[in-house]
Amino acid sequence: MGLEWEEKWLQEILKHSSKQRIFGHNFQIDLPKWYLDKISNGVLELEKQNAMYVGLPKVGRKLNLNGKIIDPLKLTQQKARSQITILNDALLERTLGKIKGTSEYDSESVSDLIDEEFLNKLLERWKYISARTQRRLRKLEGLEDSID
Repeated sequence: MGLEWEEKWLQEILKHSSKQRIFGHNFQIDLPKWYLDKISNGVLELEKQNAMYVGLPKVGRKLNLNGKIIDPLKLTQQKARSQITILNDALLERTLGKIKGTSEYDSESVSDLIDEEFLNKLLERWKYISARTQRRLRKLEGLEDSID
C-alpha cells in the first residue's frame, strides 16, 4: 500500500485544483465564502485555465468542437486584480496574525519565514487591499506583538 499511496499522493499534489483546495482549507477563515465555493466546485480552476490557455470549452470531460474559442486576452484587468488581491489579503492577515500571535503555521520552516520583513514585502509589492482586510489588519495592528 505504501508505494501505491505515495504515487497517488504525488499525482494529486501536482493538480492545480488540489492545491487550490488545500489553500482554501488552510485559509478558509481568511477567504470569502463565495471564493471558497469557487474552489470547491472547480470554477476557480476553470477560470485559471481560461485565463492561461487558448482552447475550446468542455462539456463534461469532452471538448465542445462547436464551442466558441476561449481567448485568454479577454481576462479583464479588474478580474486579475481581484484574484491577486484575495490571495494577498489572506496572506497579509495570516502574516500579521502570526506576528501578533493569533495565527500559526503547522510547519516550523514556513513559520520561520513569516515575519515583519515578509509582511512589508507583501505590502510593498501589491498596493490593493480590500476594505474588509484593511479593517481586520487595523484590529490586528492594535494587538501586542507575540514573543516567539
